Amino acid sequence: MTNLVAGLIEAGERRTNAAEELQALLDAAVDAIIVIDSGGQIEKFNQAAEQMFGFSAAEIIGKNIALLMPEPDRSAHDAYLRRYSLTGEARIIGIGRDVQAQRRDGTVFPASLAVGRVAGTDPARFVGFIRDISARVAAERTAAQAQERLTHVARLSTLGEMAAGLAHEINQPLAAITGLESVRAPIETERSMINVRVRPRGFGWHRTPVRRCRIARSAANRPACA
Repeated sequence: MTNLVAGLIEAGERRTNAAEELQALLDAAVDAIIVIDSGGQIEKFNQAAEQMFGFSAAEIIGKNIALLMPEPDRSAHDAYLRRYSLTGEARIIGIGRDVQAQRRDGTVFPASLAVGRVAGTDPARFVGFIRDISARVAAERTAAQAQERLTHVARLSTLGEMAAGLAHEINQPLAAITGLESVRAPIETERSMINVRVRPRGFGWHRTPVRRCRIARSAANRPACA
């Protein structure tokens, strides 16, 4: 009997040591790590998860994992687990994806989630690895906004080049018209001067004075100019 009791104590100590070692490994991880049972109850919650969500392990263990999700995922999560238990159809398990998570204070943030089933467990147990990707999403949003601004500037630049080309096309015939006008002005001036010289006396224009000639009384003599 003594040996049996000693064996049980030793086994318990080994389990305790193994559990402590497992917890130490979980706490050493940079990402949040959460272990849940088949019903979604939290069994393990490492230090990174405590910092990320604002819950201590002591207060969150035994609670439903849906507590860390915003709607509509919170209400639908238990149905996901039941469907997987009945059909084996996995929508998240074994597949990493970006999701929305919720902190203790209600703050919702983007997170990268990877979920796997713990091998050899029946009923099933699941382990989730969660990473806060707020910085990455913000950087992507900033890059997208910068790209949008660059596209807008490029569009304006293209419009400016089109406007400059159009102005050039318009200026060419205008320059030709201006050149014709510069040639036409002297011609019109000269034409006006010619018209003045050939106007008849009755229109009242001043004629260029001519020298008077004296005509000899005698028809035989030629006129002498004064």
